[in-house]
Amino acid sequence: VTGVQTCALPILGTGANGYPLHPPNSYIQSYNLTVEREIGHGAILEAAFVGTKGTHLPTLSNINTPYRTVQYYEQFGGFPSPYPSFGTVNGWSLNTNSIYSSGQFTLRNRGNGSFSYHISYSYSKSIDATSESDGGASTLGGVIEDPRNFALSRGRSEFDHGHIVQAVFSYGLPVGH
Repeated sequence: VTGVQTCALPILGTGANGYPLHPPNSYIQSYNLTVEREIGHGAILEAAFVGTKGTHLPTLSNINTPYRTVQYYEQFGGFPSPYPSFGTVNGWSLNTNSIYSSGQFTLRNRGNGSFSYHISYSYSKSIDATSESDGGASTLGGVIEDPRNFALSRGRSEFDHGHIVQAVFSYGLPVGH
């Protein structure tokens, strides 16, 4: 590999930051399909497919992350950085995406009489590369482990909940108005 250098001591040099000159616009696409059917005595069954896709999402990564492969270790005796004159080189990029899909089922009644209910179940899956954030400006878009391969950070989202069950029951007491 030409131009790759290494040193045995940690680099204490200055860092740098970067942002794309002409970044693409981030956007989201949402879609759903819902089927509803009355099944008798005021009860309604609803089945839905809901999805969302985010495109060109922002992420921050250290583009000066050392090359961590056996070949580099054997060749240089360590893990060299692409820019050995610098410490951390933070680079923003807008090239990750996210996908969310869910199946949702609801059983409810219209509230005939004094008893009503609403029971729902959702199975969902959310996948992205950078949903993990501590709320700080430096991790707002999440942090990529290896900026040369964003797929290594892709997986289930931090906020992903596979199964969700909710139930609400209401009964009006026959007291007062």
